[in-house]
Amino acid sequence: MALYYLKESDAGEVNLTPGVRSRPWKLSPLLCVICCTIILCAGIVQWLGLTWPLEERLLQTIPTSILPKLPPRSVLRLLEIPGSDGSLAPLDVAMALRGLGKLHPAGILIAGKVSTSQESAQLLPGVLHTISAEGIDVIQAREFSPSTEYHSVPLCRYDPPSWIGATLSLENVPGKLSNKEEGCFFPMSTDPLQGVQLFAQTSNGEVIGSVWWEVLRKTVWRDPGGTINHDLPIWLLSGRLLVFPGHAPIFLTKRGMIPILETGSSPLKSATLDDFLLGIEQKEQGALSADFEKVWNDAFVIIGKSSDRSFAGTLHQLEARLSWRHLSWIGQLLLIMGCILLLVIGLSSGSIPSLILAVLTTAATSALFLLSLRHGILIPWLGPAFLSLGLLIRGMLSK
Repeated sequence: MALYYLKESDAGEVNLTPGVRSRPWKLSPLLCVICCTIILCAGIVQWLGLTWPLEERLLQTIPTSILPKLPPRSVLRLLEIPGSDGSLAPLDVAMALRGLGKLHPAGILIAGKVSTSQESAQLLPGVLHTISAEGIDVIQAREFSPSTEYHSVPLCRYDPPSWIGATLSLENVPGKLSNKEEGCFFPMSTDPLQGVQLFAQTSNGEVIGSVWWEVLRKTVWRDPGGTINHDLPIWLLSGRLLVFPGHAPIFLTKRGMIPILETGSSPLKSATLDDFLLGIEQKEQGALSADFEKVWNDAFVIIGKSSDRSFAGTLHQLEARLSWRHLSWIGQLLLIMGCILLLVIGLSSGSIPSLILAVLTTAATSALFLLSLRHGILIPWLGPAFLSLGLLIRGMLSK
């Protein structure tokens, strides 16, 4: 409807002159679609865990007093022993196990094939029996043989159609599947350039785990109570994405391996066998500092060669990342849908309501993020951040 106002001329006549009313700001469908797409892509990026490098730096700046309920971590340690011809000397392994038995590690992994000799044929089994009697789990790979038995891996696989070319072909190893709780293999390839091998399959197509998979199984694959839960399903999507329940996914190479990661802010701590035995000797003499025991107590110790540092370091970095829990994918989807709904409402409103909504969403996201950190959970923050930014831009526009 046109608006008129009175204008008096010099002759005293009154004229009705049409005025101009400012049109309300209209929501552009294209702009709405673009903003909603950005928030949806932000949610996907967050679900894939691509924001972890930024989150890791952010967590390092937060005082520990604000985070009193950080999730407990099973720290990894590497005990380096010399090896020849790709095998570990049984005497060195026995001395390492004997020393660890005087400490309190959470578990031990023998990362390699132990050579056999007549002199130490009875020594190593005796030390293993003593370690097991003390309640310390020792993981050792099985020999490759048609009669070797492996335990199953609760892996749910989804492979796209073959014409996409994203299917995963696992390495075949001799042996069969059993209902035993232990039984893993050691990867044939020890080249760090290829990555960390987690899975293989038997001749019947049954998926089995490697010794490196056992490290992840012992340190990450746990329920909130801290015990191992063998019923938790793990998804392998397109052979390239390994999805743990309640954690960020892990990207795999085309051969189904974890790519070697660079040493992060928390490097893997290791020690040579000579230094370790020297510390054990000082402990027996009563002249050992408390720092030595602190390094090995409640840690998951990997007994291997110095070349295993890259493999153990990669798992150490993954363990630091996967120690933080995430919302389920349904919860993350509902959160993103809520952000899109609030964005549409804000874009359709005036400047003042949009600014108020931007302030409220920013404050609510910050409060929920800090509250979730106290319980060891990282909630999606990238989508709400784009929501607040979009509402702020809308609020700064004039009517």
